[in-house]
Amino acid sequence: MEDLVSETKREERQLKYKEAHEKEIEKQGSIAESMALRREMARERFIADVEGVDPEHQELPHLGKHDRDPPLSLTQKYTSIDNL
Repeated sequence: MEDLVSETKREERQLKYKEAHEKEIEKQGSIAESMALRREMARERFIADVEGVDPEHQELPHLGKHDRDPPLSLTQKYTSIDNL
């Protein structure tokens, strides 16, 4: 009888461990997807900076040049305290 009880408890612990492990794998997967998305967005911003394209102002063609802030140089953009 004791063997049956201990085996049942062991199976319950294994099931809990397996469920927790699966949740952790799902969590790590969503974190990895998020990080990949952030890297891709940063890569696109960097390429746009190098090519001299300002993606923020690309979507606003109705604004004249006088309505826009002057673009930051790469040095200003990547050393600004606001962007750290």
